Amino acid sequence: ITDGLPLRWERQCITYTVGSEDSAVRDAVDRSFATWTEVTCDGQPVGLSLRQTEETAQCQVAEYNSNAPNMNAILFLDDWNDHDELPADAFAVTLVWNLKDTGEIVDADMLVNPTLGNLTICGQQCADRNNDIDIQNVVTHEAGHFLGLAHSDVPGATMSATAPIGQTEKRDLIDDDRQGLCAIYGDLPPAMCTDKDFVP
Repeated sequence: ITDGLPLRWERQCITYTVGSEDSAVRDAVDRSFATWTEVTCDGQPVGLSLRQTEETAQCQVAEYNSNAPNMNAILFLDDWNDHDELPADAFAVTLVWNLKDTGEIVDADMLVNPTLGNLTICGQQCADRNNDIDIQNVVTHEAGHFLGLAHSDVPGATMSATAPIGQTEKRDLIDDDRQGLCAIYGDLPPAMCTDKDFVP
């Protein structure tokens, strides 16, 4: 929240790029975002459409440049521990840039930490619950931040602040998550996007 205003995208057609050539990883990221865009608010679809770009992220820097084009990026930082500003115990961090006077989100970048265990795509459960970190579990939580949600104190919420290694439960939203999304975007009409709307 900035100056009492919720953070939210005003654009309804949003792109993101994934810093991986692995189609399974890219599909897991898509499933994570779809978990949020499939929410209905009072029986109506949430007024957002998010689409992954065909090209992959070409840089490993999270940034917003007000004088140049930008891309919302999902990046996997193998050198996570070389960045003192990143929390050593976080599976990921999402950085959101917004206009201070309106709360409008203008850019969001997700940094995923592959150094805390085996970053993988689990089945219904992770095979090694002591070492496997499910990409979809992590990215679904971070996608909530990407959309402007903060952490929740409701146990079991996708947006709760903590997660153990081996968890897959955050892939699925609970009512608290859906209510948070609808509180921000429930007033938007259904997104009527065409291919030309999905630009960086």
